[in-house]
Amino acid sequence: MDINLLLRGDRLNQVLERALPGDKLARELLSSLRTGQSLQAQVLAVPRADLARLLINDLTITARTGRPLTPGQTLTLTVLKGGATPELQVQSPQRPPNGQDVLRLALPRQQPLNSTLSGLAQLAERAMPLLNGPARKALLGLLARSVPLRQVSPDTVRQAVKDSGVFTEARMAKGQPPAPTDRKALLLQLAAALPQRQPAPLDRPAADAALTRATLATAGAPPAPLTRATLLAGGLLKTSGLTLTSPTTAAAPTAMPPAEQAVLDRLWRLVEASLARIQTHQAASLPVDDNAPPAWQLDIPLALPGGLTQAVELRIQTEPESDDEDANEAGWLVTIGFIFPELGPVKAGVRLANGRISSTFWCEQPAAAAIFDRHLPELRAALEAAGLEVSHLAASQGKPPQAQSNAADDRLLDERV
Repeated sequence: MDINLLLRGDRLNQVLERALPGDKLARELLSSLRTGQSLQAQVLAVPRADLARLLINDLTITARTGRPLTPGQTLTLTVLKGGATPELQVQSPQRPPNGQDVLRLALPRQQPLNSTLSGLAQLAERAMPLLNGPARKALLGLLARSVPLRQVSPDTVRQAVKDSGVFTEARMAKGQPPAPTDRKALLLQLAAALPQRQPAPLDRPAADAALTRATLATAGAPPAPLTRATLLAGGLLKTSGLTLTSPTTAAAPTAMPPAEQAVLDRLWRLVEASLARIQTHQAASLPVDDNAPPAWQLDIPLALPGGLTQAVELRIQTEPESDDEDANEAGWLVTIGFIFPELGPVKAGVRLANGRISSTFWCEQPAAAAIFDRHLPELRAALEAAGLEVSHLAASQGKPPQAQSNAADDRLLDERV
């Protein structure tokens, strides 16, 4: 049966061109529509630019259109008004989430790697008796990922970059399971093995930040307040390479003493903050457009003498091509930031191109600048011994110029706010 509707702009207003008092199916369809209800419609044909034939609930509807439609297209219609003359609206397709969407959700929850690792280390002794085997293994794996300062080498730095968690989904998109030492995979395994999180009144619904495979394949999913069900429903944890409990076998939450529950709640918050930190880096590493040079932002944890862990922030990027210089001169830029005891904040900018390297250290404390300046000859000798030509080395007191600051600052909201 044909029902003739008029589509004005984005609205479908019923305009019956002939009375259909005996059409039971039409009456049932019209009477069943309720405000807010969603319907699926398929475009069967487009006889002319302003006319389309739609299939809704096995009924063929002729609609005059105020927007271009194509045969085979699927529409989602929302009922704006029910009753004898209902109004329907065509829903616009939702925009896929991008890096800024991830940032808006992740930034308020992220914490610096120093804080989360310190918190996990302090909590481990009290948390271990409350955890099962997989959760203990994941927690111990996270605490063991710091690189001892005196063992820093090209190989250990290369492995630490791979283990940062920034490349977890990139590996999975290629059909490769996450590495056993991958920080993000360990965090997800820990979260999946933790006892069920007791919902808090301020927890936002998981639907506010639904995990989708498309998001995971790009910048990592926006982190909803983590629960076992949320993680297992997100798709990532069901991927081969991560062996986790299915939702049907997950144990129901049981009451426990307040002190023990407080420990688990604190552990959940640290896991959530750690995942959010990685997601901010994944979002900052996404290219602005298809022509943007590759860039990666990440943290590397270093174990300092005395048991202190200090994160080193890295920004690795290729130099953008320029018409003003020889393409052979393009190289790599690395920005390094850290705060060591007695040195204060230090930023280093390193450029490598055609076997020539240059670097400048900016130290906020004058004493630290003097220390770096004193050791520059040793650094030059080590670089030359590695087969590199040193074109420039310097140490300066103060903050780096704006043009030399971390390139992520232009793309990433200030994480310190």
